[in-house]
Amino acid sequence: EWTAPEIRPEQLAFLQYTSGSTAQPKGVMVTHGNLIHNQRLIERSFGHDERSTILSWLPLYHDLGLIGSVILPLYVGCPSILMAPTAFLQRPLRWLEAITRFKATASGGPNFAYELCLRRSTPAERAGLDLSSWRVAVNGAEPVRADTIAQFSEAFADAGFSPASFYTSYGMAESTLLVTAAGGSPPVVRSFAAAELARNHVVLAAPGSDSRALVGCGATVLDQRVVIVEPQTLRACAGDQVGEIWVQGGSVAAGYWQKPALNQERFQARLNGSGEGTFLRTGDLGFLHQGALFITGRLADLIIIRGRNLYPQDIERTVELCHPLCLPGGAAAFTVEHEGEERLVVVQELTRLGGRAAPGEAIVEAIRHAVAAEHDAEVHAIVLLKAGGLPKTSSGKVQRHACRGGFASGELAGLHLWQLRRCAHQQVAPCAHQAPPSAEAIEEWMLGWIGGKIGKPPATLDATQPFTSFGLDSLALVEMGSALDAWLGRSTRDVMVFDYPTIRLLAGHLAERPAPASAPGGGDALEGLLAQIEQLSEAEAESALRQATAAVPPPPQ
Repeated sequence: EWTAPEIRPEQLAFLQYTSGSTAQPKGVMVTHGNLIHNQRLIERSFGHDERSTILSWLPLYHDLGLIGSVILPLYVGCPSILMAPTAFLQRPLRWLEAITRFKATASGGPNFAYELCLRRSTPAERAGLDLSSWRVAVNGAEPVRADTIAQFSEAFADAGFSPASFYTSYGMAESTLLVTAAGGSPPVVRSFAAAELARNHVVLAAPGSDSRALVGCGATVLDQRVVIVEPQTLRACAGDQVGEIWVQGGSVAAGYWQKPALNQERFQARLNGSGEGTFLRTGDLGFLHQGALFITGRLADLIIIRGRNLYPQDIERTVELCHPLCLPGGAAAFTVEHEGEERLVVVQELTRLGGRAAPGEAIVEAIRHAVAAEHDAEVHAIVLLKAGGLPKTSSGKVQRHACRGGFASGELAGLHLWQLRRCAHQQVAPCAHQAPPSAEAIEEWMLGWIGGKIGKPPATLDATQPFTSFGLDSLALVEMGSALDAWLGRSTRDVMVFDYPTIRLLAGHLAERPAPASAPGGGDALEGLLAQIEQLSEAEAESALRQATAAVPPPPQ
């Protein structure tokens, strides 16, 4: 007596809760029409059919697990093998052994899953695998890393894995699952000028220059559309600009459950000066280059320090690689407000220590040095956690907002906490020596200034180490140059720390340099400051000038 219910495309199928990586989870209203549209999108993008064999360890309450490994095989008519997520986490190689055993053609997960397989497998274990059937290796749900793709392809090449099997993708619960994907050939990796990306400009990096490697996440198919939008003006960006990613198409969900005001903002956005209908504002930042979508970060997570855009995942990668005890995939970078400024905080998990005490000071120094050297940023605080202590979502994404809240409340329990504590600077008096001061005297002065800046006794600092080893950024070096001018009573404008990168080298050069015929006043010191500021970006220069001119002595009457 059963009769088929009348199901229309616009009817609600289920609530799909977001992972909460940047905010509290919200119920996305996924309709039957959304599901069918997204299944067509996945089928077309990945080439699935009844001959496919899907294998997954992803949780079924996660969009990639539910839609990609339960609904998809029902849609295309192919088998799907499911593993318990804990089986994978306990021993990641079980995933690849299952692909070998069942001759799976399609399987995937977030980038960290491939990292785990690399770290927790031996060459002997890899030799027993046969991954030749694996033609669709989906990498998505978090930033796709170029080095992970290269290392995994190399490590498992002898097991039959091909780089062309990688399908890089971009998607989100608000668009049911998939937005864009690319595959069938090795992933597209391009190097872009890091300094230009910090200014939201897209410029390919010159060979040997400071660059950031990004992985393309493909293009849309069917009627799905992606546009890049300036988030403040809501106007479409030019082709060489970074902006917010907006999505339009049949996979975009109906909105969040019982959140009408938020739905108006997120799901019914309109381009300024355009009648092209409504869009989903993803909150992600990226750009289109040669037809492919490149993701640069989250709008909510973007770190802005003195007008420069820094992406947390770049800082986190630097931190993870700076010390052997830093756990890959176990870092979080975010900002807090301190004394009216945004300051950088880093949280990092450590590998299991087996009862040994963590060498906290050494790890802190490594992190500060690496972040200053790679990103020209000063770290305000560092929290070292035991393995598993970093707040993450069910899919393994770092919950930076939860880390920020835990740090602010003091509830982020760590093995070691370090925080920058500056000493109060006294007014700098000009050097009392008639003759130019010796290299030893200049070195002693710089050790004292830097010690006060970073809150450490000068006797503990090594004058032969680079300035970046003290965690100093470019603004701090400009401040030091201005104070040094005042103390010496002459300009050091032609001396750059890039030419003399340690205290000892710079002190030696300044001691050997002949003094000018007449000691310049504060005006020349300001000229020296301006010369150093010329090396900075426009936003950095404005901030540096504003903060450092207070240290320049007034000109003589």
